[in-house]
Amino acid sequence: MKRLSILFAVAALCFACAEKDGQLQSIQDQSQILRQAQVLDSVYATTGIIKEVETQRFIDSAVEFAAANPADETVPELLAKAGGYSMRMANATTDKALRAKYSEQALSIFDKIITVYPENPIVKYCYWWKGIIYEDILNMLPSAENEYREFLHLYPDDTLAVSIRYSLEHLGEETAAVVD
Repeated sequence: MKRLSILFAVAALCFACAEKDGQLQSIQDQSQILRQAQVLDSVYATTGIIKEVETQRFIDSAVEFAAANPADETVPELLAKAGGYSMRMANATTDKALRAKYSEQALSIFDKIITVYPENPIVKYCYWWKGIIYEDILNMLPSAENEYREFLHLYPDDTLAVSIRYSLEHLGEETAAVVD
């Protein structure tokens, strides 16, 4: 009986150590992904250039981290940043296949945030961003309208509602460049 108690104690200790190792690895992974995002943000802010390979690596890392750590409180924001970069890459490319690929990637990420983290404040932006992708990148106006209307249904009094209503009123119109 004493041996059995010792065996259980050792097993519990090993499990606790493994759990702590897993948490430490999770924190290290998260830190590395956040560093990737900072570098991408810095490069984009100073040069306006999106480095496709590095950006896709960040997106993949963020999505993998989210899948492995869905309860981590930073996941919705990390996924939103990944979706934003997918959206940015879709908008920047002239290649139709890449535009579709990056748009679908962004839409998928935003859908995941909406589905898995419905109470997170970032969800409202996901509807807005999806509307922008459908309208400005994919030119799928009925889908854009659906996303904008869903936003207004869920957040009618939000400060973004004015912009969303404007987008709906002018859906599909080309915006003229301001010339001095």
